[in-house]
Amino acid sequence: MKHQIARPDLRAPCGIICLACILLLSVLSVTTDAQVELRADKQILFEATHGTQTIKRGPGNKLYVLTRSVKPPSSLWISDYSGSSVRMILSGGSDPTDLRFPKDLAVDRDGNAIVVDADGLIKTFSLDGKLLSSFPSDRPESVGVLSDGRILVGGLPKDGLISVFDHQGKVLGHIGEPARVDDAPTLNAVLNAGSIVVDDDDNIYYVFRFLLTPTVRKYTREGKLAAEWHPESASLDQTTAAAKKTYEANKEKGVLGGGVDRWSV
Repeated sequence: MKHQIARPDLRAPCGIICLACILLLSVLSVTTDAQVELRADKQILFEATHGTQTIKRGPGNKLYVLTRSVKPPSSLWISDYSGSSVRMILSGGSDPTDLRFPKDLAVDRDGNAIVVDADGLIKTFSLDGKLLSSFPSDRPESVGVLSDGRILVGGLPKDGLISVFDHQGKVLGHIGEPARVDDAPTLNAVLNAGSIVVDDDDNIYYVFRFLLTPTVRKYTREGKLAAEWHPESASLDQTTAAAKKTYEANKEKGVLGGGVDRWSV
């Protein structure tokens, strides 16, 4: 994996990296003589086994588990790491104030769940499942939250990779310049879609999902581009080559799509 300080002018095609791979590689590099076996020693959250969408850590090392399904309806669960205290705080419904068909989840420092719902709304729910706020965003797909409560939303970006809102939905600005990889604005927006990750120090990571070169960008909490990573491996090279071939073929046919969507955060 190469690491370099990002240059102001970024014109290379962008892609995606799974941050979990870094952890996996670090484990495998502990020893070269012994084979390392990774296996789960416990299964928890038996109640939330249908349509699990994402898992996030909240205050007090609580696990927030978001499910996405029609039947049974979507739901939001909270558990400790042992799985001994599991409770569902929210079940899906048909009203705009309900959890409907969620796409992503973030948890703020107060334990409130911030959900990207399928109706294009960013909804904040309390620990007891009460809707605290709701505001629209343009085709949202991913969400993150900073320690000061600012909400970060990613979708199909045009003006910026990430839109920044206060907790009531007022737009505060944008973070990150979309990469210019296609002349068609709609396709270029799709290719710049990504996932948002915020660490404990409020560093913001934007993981591109569809572009042809695996890439993750790091921004400061003020929105300054700090670094950019590109992974390299035989497996990724094969995936990238196949994605580029599909992309070019779809371009010739006039079909939208053909980028890399192999990894997630």
